[in-house]
Amino acid sequence: VDNKEVSGVELKHNVYIYKSEKNVITIPGKVKSISMDGCKRTTVIFDQVISTFELVGCESCKVVCRVQVPSVAIDKSKGTQVTLSTSAAQNPPDIVTSNISETNVVLPGKNPEKDDPIEIPLPEQYLTKISGENGAWNTDTTMVSHGG
Repeated sequence: VDNKEVSGVELKHNVYIYKSEKNVITIPGKVKSISMDGCKRTTVIFDQVISTFELVGCESCKVVCRVQVPSVAIDKSKGTQVTLSTSAAQNPPDIVTSNISETNVVLPGKNPEKDDPIEIPLPEQYLTKISGENGAWNTDTTMVSHGG
């Protein structure tokens, strides 16, 4: 595993990580956005993103937010873990997912100094029920949870 630090980043920068494999990448400070595309077994540790952290087509990747991220988008990815520090969990991001599997969010325990973090799986399946009648159809979609 190679450790890499992205230096010289600024608020106006978009960081794009393409086909990274078996790396730990640290991005200090504030950046506009971070995108991971086609990465495998890569961990990205960052301080703050102003808009979105995005993963597309990634496998077994970890994202660690130390300060803040307003939005996380995960698409066509499996084995993803998003970890929020105590600071980042104070204002948790909106998480938008599409075509995912084995994806978890890790949040601080009740007492972050003593308790283990809490791992929450994101839903992979949904149940949509159709109701109504001709011309006035409605749908109600709920997530399907297994165990836990």
